[in-house]
Amino acid sequence: MRTDHVISKLDPSIRLTIRRIEIIDLLKAGLVEKEIGVRLNITRDTVAEHLGEAMRLLGAHTSAQLVALAAAHGFIELPVPPPPAPDGPVPGPQ
Repeated sequence: MRTDHVISKLDPSIRLTIRRIEIIDLLKAGLVEKEIGVRLNITRDTVAEHLGEAMRLLGAHTSAQLVALAAAHGFIELPVPPPPAPDGPVPGPQ
């Protein structure tokens, strides 16, 4: 059983196991509990237990909140959105 923990960058009293972080990262990628379980070779119930404990530790009430809070605490990274398109025509070669 994996018991390594990662400490939050915002609150050192909050620690998540490597497995919980892995599950949150798969959730961020759009997988549902059953798909995460298949990917990690664990049951859907085990996935739900890990997610529930992570939600409790981070104070999240939804999956979206869990992902956002996990990113805020430095457990996972969120993709950087592309810069906004410029207003007006894009200058081309002259």
